[in-house]
Amino acid sequence: MVALLHNSKKRFYECLAKNILETFVPEEYSNLILSDKPDLRMGEGVGIEVTRVLLDGAGQASGIFEHIRGKGQFDPRYVGTLNSLDYGLLYVNGKVEGYGPNKACIVDNEPLKREFMKKVNKQYDLPQVDLFMFSPMTNWFEEVLIDDFMQWTNGIQGIKFRRIMVFETVTLYICDTSCHSLRMINVDHDGFLACVETAQNHAY
Repeated sequence: MVALLHNSKKRFYECLAKNILETFVPEEYSNLILSDKPDLRMGEGVGIEVTRVLLDGAGQASGIFEHIRGKGQFDPRYVGTLNSLDYGLLYVNGKVEGYGPNKACIVDNEPLKREFMKKVNKQYDLPQVDLFMFSPMTNWFEEVLIDDFMQWTNGIQGIKFRRIMVFETVTLYICDTSCHSLRMINVDHDGFLACVETAQNHAY
């Protein structure tokens, strides 16, 4: 059951990345298909690796939340584990409907760097691969932090990714590693919700 939930969530984010790219960068990404190593492919020569940037403890907290979402009664040990991770639950009409950190978090780009380093040495069988990274929370990073992160990647030897992208719900940042240029694409709310709905229909 846990593996099934993990696979469904992974597939959802891959579908969502596909929809975002095809909707908001259609001149560069079209007819993407779900694949493996990397997660998305376009034709025979282009691939996109998709990953989520998580804060400390966020992965475990997310798993607990998915297990008790919509419930009013459950094993209190779940709450204890969340508290140990510094996360709390949001209740609506007596049922669990959300979760989040118990205290303010320092906003820096270290989570981006950690996730990037997990991906940078992976091997792919395509000549061109891009990296698509989901921000840990809505509008978590500021432009200056994204720019600093992209500048940091310039110093990584043997970088394979043609483009590095960070998605922040209302903004898609795209860095071209060949010329070190950074551009921002505004993502309208209705278009994003349509991308989410389509991804949910295909992933679950």
